[in-house]
Amino acid sequence: MNEKGVRIKFFGPWQRAAGTVELFLPLEEPVTASSLVERLAGVYGERFPVREEGLICLYDEERGPKALDGCEEVPPGSTVLFLGVIESG
Repeated sequence: MNEKGVRIKFFGPWQRAAGTVELFLPLEEPVTASSLVERLAGVYGERFPVREEGLICLYDEERGPKALDGCEEVPPGSTVLFLGVIESG
């Protein structure tokens, strides 16, 4: 990645709302997960699911995915996974 930013991979309802599997979002400074969702909702509008409808993970190639809560920071150079609804049962 030559440019500073975050690579976002969409799954489930987020992929349907975004209309794409992957997006590069230019980002100079760390941003919280909730701010990232707000930015994306600003782009995709009401069709973009609310936070409670899925799982957002910071992906690390060595350690795998780590679930994020809304106040955790996403640094530039990261990969973020927006996963679909997780159901138990």
